Amino acid sequence: MKEREFRILMSSAKAQVKDILQERSKDYGDFSNIASFVNEFYITNIKSVMDRITELNNDEYNRAMVALFMLGLKLARLENEAENPHFDSVIDFLGYLELLKQVGIKGLELKNNLKCSTLHKRLIQYANNELKD
Repeated sequence: MKEREFRILMSSAKAQVKDILQERSKDYGDFSNIASFVNEFYITNIKSVMDRITELNNDEYNRAMVALFMLGLKLARLENEAENPHFDSVIDFLGYLELLKQVGIKGLELKNNLKCSTLHKRLIQYANNELKD
């Protein structure tokens, strides 16, 4: 990409950031709340992966950690819309769950120590049933 094209790309994208952030905040909630939720989910569940680190090579470890983080993000977004979840967020959740399953960590079980909706609890239960297979 040439310098001029790059500047145009960045200028166009930057012009949309404020509106997109406001839209996401409306759809998914305040970023501070999302960040806290994701962080707590990640910290709560990272121990399960770390306990099994000897079973994983670097690639598997990296994939597991990113999938776990992204599952937390999707759960956080779904938490704000528990009564009427965005279908694409559910699809994303299932996609990251599948990617985590592909790593093949034996005995992995997601945990939840957060106050959360029934939808969130059901998604964690669903994920754990899937991880058993």
